[in-house]
Amino acid sequence: DATVRLWDALANAPKRTCTGHKHHVLCIAWAPDASVVASGDRAGEVRLWNPSTGAGRSLKRHTKWITALAWAPAHLEAPAQEKCEAFASASRDTTVKVWNARTGGVAASLTGHTDSVEALAWAGDGAIYSASRDRTIKVWRREGAGWATLRLAATLQGHAHRVNTLALASAHVTRTGPFDHKRGRDAFRPEQFADVVAAAAARHAAFVDAAGGPARA
Repeated sequence: DATVRLWDALANAPKRTCTGHKHHVLCIAWAPDASVVASGDRAGEVRLWNPSTGAGRSLKRHTKWITALAWAPAHLEAPAQEKCEAFASASRDTTVKVWNARTGGVAASLTGHTDSVEALAWAGDGAIYSASRDRTIKVWRREGAGWATLRLAATLQGHAHRVNTLALASAHVTRTGPFDHKRGRDAFRPEQFADVVAAAAARHAAFVDAAGGPARA
């Protein structure tokens, strides 16, 4: 129905119905600090939603439908920001675009796949993994400061047919940023975004240590 609904999972009822898409919504992703929701549709449009108000705005740079969305881990964001900003979108137009949610600009357009990009994963070390119908997984890493320096670092081959999905061991940590299972008085309540970055960094570091070091993260 071309809408995005934000639900109260305890009440089993929608809190917000976000309208603005003009075609089927195919993917959705919360920012790690829960400040923004991104959604992508079959018309190639990405929309960003304020979960408190339901207000949205449009980002349109892809030429075919959006297949996947992924936010940068919170611990990789600048502490001076007001909230999470960097996210990536994948499309049937064979590209991955890295966006700044605050400005609406594209920091990088990653090209190299020869068919539709079907899945994305943003690792805790900053690498972006993209999977495609061209049967490959590509790894993109920064060569300098800022996401504009992302370049192709490796191409993983071996599948005999299209690659439809990806999963990283660290995904539960990078997706949830500073938040854990604690509730009530023990729940995480940041006073500023720097608190979000610091708490997310501590959680990711603990995961890396438990996993045996950076080579396994």
